Amino acid sequence: DSELGTDKVNVGNKVVVHSIEDDEDVEYKIVSTTEADPLENRISDDCPLGKALLGQRKGDSISVETPMGILKYTITEISK
Repeated sequence: DSELGTDKVNVGNKVVVHSIEDDEDVEYKIVSTTEADPLENRISDDCPLGKALLGQRKGDSISVETPMGILKYTITEISK
């Protein structure tokens, strides 16, 4: 955890994203599949949003294809 950086999204980071559609900020923690708990905003690095966030930087915009359609987010914060 001490080597976990905040310049780009990695497993273990907390990420605040701004939803373009909802105009809301949501914080997620990127975790492994076994630690995922969507009700606690702990998302897997293997789910569509987790995959889209990995390697991205603060200020980057992403589009995620979901069963509800394409959702767009902007990364506003990355922390440990």
